[in-house]
Amino acid sequence: PLIKHLYINRMGHFPHAVNHYYSREAGKYAYAVLLYCYDGEGWIKINGNKMALKAGDVFLFPAYSEHSYGASTEKPWSILWMHLSGNNTGELMEASDLKTKGAPLHTVYSEERVELFNQIFKTLSKGFSISNLLYANLTLPHYLATFIAQDSFNNLSRVPTPGQDYITEVIAYM
Repeated sequence: PLIKHLYINRMGHFPHAVNHYYSREAGKYAYAVLLYCYDGEGWIKINGNKMALKAGDVFLFPAYSEHSYGASTEKPWSILWMHLSGNNTGELMEASDLKTKGAPLHTVYSEERVELFNQIFKTLSKGFSISNLLYANLTLPHYLATFIAQDSFNNLSRVPTPGQDYITEVIAYM
């Protein structure tokens, strides 16, 4: 019951995915698909619109949607992907669409974000015990928040440069 609202069906990693292509028919798949391109580039197509997906871009395809995507032939992408299900996939779509308006969302590369993905992946790779399923799927909202609320995430992740605190304090004082 704790994870029924949003959970991972499948996930994976395609590094330097030469000739990668996938297509899904409308109405057939009851899961949302998250693609995060962290290197190279490719394309996505949904609702007849074809858009580039470049390093730093993330896109969430709604459940049951007809869509396709593929790697660039010149600079094949490296992607992290997830199939997401649950009662709250619609709310997830709404939250991500507030930022994207149906286009890919561009992010700044973050080791912390990739580490969250790797924690989830490694946990599920160890088996599907209740403990592993709970840990992986309870970590999922944190991973998704790095995209949806990236301004807050980026502000927390930044390491201040020497002297930056002094400047911030002076500005706040003024």
